[in-house]
Amino acid sequence: MKIARWSIGLLLILPFGLSAAQQGDQPATQQASSSSLVDAARRTREQKKEQPKAVRVWNDDNVPKTDGVSVVGQTPAPESASASAGGNNPGAAPAPAPENLTGVAAELNAAKEHLKSLQTDLDIFQRKYTLDEQMYLSKPEYENDKEAAAQLKGEQDRVAALQVEIVEEQKKVDQLQAKLSGSAPAATSN
Repeated sequence: MKIARWSIGLLLILPFGLSAAQQGDQPATQQASSSSLVDAARRTREQKKEQPKAVRVWNDDNVPKTDGVSVVGQTPAPESASASAGGNNPGAAPAPAPENLTGVAAELNAAKEHLKSLQTDLDIFQRKYTLDEQMYLSKPEYENDKEAAAQLKGEQDRVAALQVEIVEEQKKVDQLQAKLSGSAPAATSN
């Protein structure tokens, strides 16, 4: 009878022991497979680090060709089509001499570049003024900060001066374009 009890006890305990032994073996195989995955991921990361990164080379073909900094609310002045068709009309004024024409064209190009530079500067100064004004007004008791108020006034004066300079430079460009096309600037009548 004792043997029967022992054999029944062994039969009941044996499945639990086998399942525990199998579970004990599984983490070892899982650890081996997970460590191999970790090693593979590390090797892949190291290979990516060792590869040289693509370097962007800028040349005349891929440099963005825009008219400068975009300014909200302003549109660029349209190029006059009369500069290219200046001497083709029989009733038009005679074209300037070729050597004078090249000098005017060079002066016109320089004036356009200067105008573009002024417009870019104006855009930068307007943005800086807006940011500085927001910083100034966000301070508690900003009315007491006389130094910052004076700085803002100086920036505002600089923006106004640039706007006046841009108007003058635009007039110069218009005059040079009119001279290049061979006609005097047209006066508008009301």
